[in-house]
This record gives sequence, structure tokens and C-alpha cells, in this order.
Amino acid sequence: MRYGSVEAMVAWLDREEIAAAKERRMRKIVRRLSPKDRRFALVLKHVLVDVPGPQNLHGEKIMKALQIGARMYRNYLRSFPKNMV
Repeated sequence: MRYGSVEAMVAWLDREEIAAAKERRMRKIVRRLSPKDRRFALVLKHVLVDVPGPQNLHGEKIMKALQIGARMYRNYLRSFPKNMV
């Protein structure tokens, strides 16, 4: 990889460091969750990051991976932001 200047290289390294810090914060938060919420968080992250497609398709994939129904999925989504604090 070529860099146009030292500033560009430093910016690129800072971007990597910022992404690593975000990942560490996410892991710290997920560790504090209950086992069910932790599994939901990991499946949610995997589907939203790795699986292309519309949001309703994501919901179906999450429900299938967790083997839960639509009502339970909505309950998880509703309570999830409170659990992440």
C-alpha cells in the first residue's frame, strides 16, 4: 500500500486504532450481558455486518439463527438498547 504523504499514513494508522478501540468497547459491553442477550448481540452484529440485503431479510435470518419467533425478536430489539448501557 502506498501513501502520498506521512500525514496520510498517520491518518490511516489512526483509523485502524480507532476501529480497534470501538471493537474493544463493544466486546466489553457484550461481556456484561446475560447469555441470551449476548447471543442475540453477536447474531445481530454478524447479520448486520456480514449479510447483505434489506432489513426485513435480516430479521428473518436472526430469528432463524436464534430459533425464536417474531414476537420474541421484537422484545429483544425493544429491550436491547437498555441492556447495552
